Amino acid sequence: MENARGAALMVLSMAGFALEDMFIKLMGGALPVGQILIGLGSGGALFFGSWAVLRGQPPLTASMLVGASGLRALFEALASIGFVAALTLVPISVVTTIIQANPLLVTLGAAGFASAYAAGEWGNVNAALGLSLRRHPLFLLRSRL
Repeated sequence: MENARGAALMVLSMAGFALEDMFIKLMGGALPVGQILIGLGSGGALFFGSWAVLRGQPPLTASMLVGASGLRALFEALASIGFVAALTLVPISVVTTIIQANPLLVTLGAAGFASAYAAGEWGNVNAALGLSLRRHPLFLLRSRL
């Protein structure tokens, strides 16, 4: 039952991603990336801030911008700029392929810090990454940017 639930949630999340892509592409034709980010960020802040208040939690705390949390917020802001710019420039299939390859790339990066992976696990990661890149090779990006 957990597999069916996971598959349903994945389909739902990809439907949401396709809707987000549609709205970003529609806005991308008329607005600069900065204004798109302000609109999306304001909508997200309103939604999650309201959710926090409804749950009896403060929507903002001082600890959000200090230390590791502040660093994460900075990098998420930079990632958002790149993500919206990518969505306005390339087809959704290319962006989806890159997003789906990210966990594999993180796994490969983590291997540099700890090599506790067995040979079979390395084979699985390399095979999955190879299949992902074969589906949409990165050299296609150069011709579209």
